[in-house]
Amino acid sequence: SLMNIFVNGQSQTLTPSTNVLTVVQQLCGNPVPTGVAVALNSAVVPRGQWEHTILEDEDSLEVLWASSGG
Repeated sequence: SLMNIFVNGQSQTLTPSTNVLTVVQQLCGNPVPTGVAVALNSAVVPRGQWEHTILEDEDSLEVLWASSGG
């Protein structure tokens, strides 16, 4: 069965056991650009943990770009 999470407030359907990195790559491209920050349920997830952080049903993921001036 599929699960539902929110990415930047937008509902998104995922297969179970999807990790944070997969979602960020879908959103930002692969490889993920520098300056992208991720928060899961309002807690910052360090870049090194994205691959190991498994999303759960009804999670809320915020993906933020640092403005690169210009």
